[in-house]
Amino acid sequence: MFFSELRVMYELIKFNFLSAAELRLSFITQTIGMVLNDFVFVLIWFFFLHMFGTINGWRSVDVIGLQCISGITYGIVFTFFAGAAELPHSITTGQFDSLLLSPRSVYFRILTLSMRTSAFGDLIFGAILFPIFILGAHLTLLQILFFVFLMIPATIILVNFLLIASCITFFISSGVELGSSIFEVMFAPSMYPSGVFQGATRVIFLFVLPSLAIAGLPVEAVKEVSIVKIGIISFLAVVWTVLAVVVLRLGMKHYESGNLTGARI
Repeated sequence: MFFSELRVMYELIKFNFLSAAELRLSFITQTIGMVLNDFVFVLIWFFFLHMFGTINGWRSVDVIGLQCISGITYGIVFTFFAGAAELPHSITTGQFDSLLLSPRSVYFRILTLSMRTSAFGDLIFGAILFPIFILGAHLTLLQILFFVFLMIPATIILVNFLLIASCITFFISSGVELGSSIFEVMFAPSMYPSGVFQGATRVIFLFVLPSLAIAGLPVEAVKEVSIVKIGIISFLAVVWTVLAVVVLRLGMKHYESGNLTGARI
């Protein structure tokens, strides 16, 4: 059953991607624009650290690793699973009804509702930084494998937190902006060196808002080859997945059918 759901997800993702790629000029323009925008952000951090030195052990090459995994996870989520961000629109317009009628898992169907073309640029940006980080940080084969592996739980955490934030609309009709704001509050710190966050702030941005688990902690885990930190990130991926499923089910029970009808493939 699970593998059947994955096959359906694959087909829906492929359909969304091919649909977006049909508008080639727009697709290419948005992708290149996002890559350039992301590189500007990296350059700002690079020059800042070059002028002022390290931030609690974080060097310029570490920031490259940070932006690499942040770009890849964000790119994967919003390129292939942007439906989690579009859920509030589906709820407010009543289009969520069509998902309830689907024989497939509502959780997986929500994730594959749509994609964002510009996010593919974030994914490419992260992929470009990957070999730069490997060479600059002189990573061993084990560290490279850890880095690749940690992209999986980091992506899982990000997509499930996004889904939870979007589920607010189930309970508050005007919760579209609130959910988006909560996600931005969580994601923004993930783009900063985790060395900036110490003490209680670090605990909050790891266990309450999983900002550090998306990029900062994975980079630390790779640098230190820390099994403990890898375990924490993996554990948080499981926790946020369970929370997302629970919140989604509660939201579906609270959902009142819309009066709009529509068909969906």
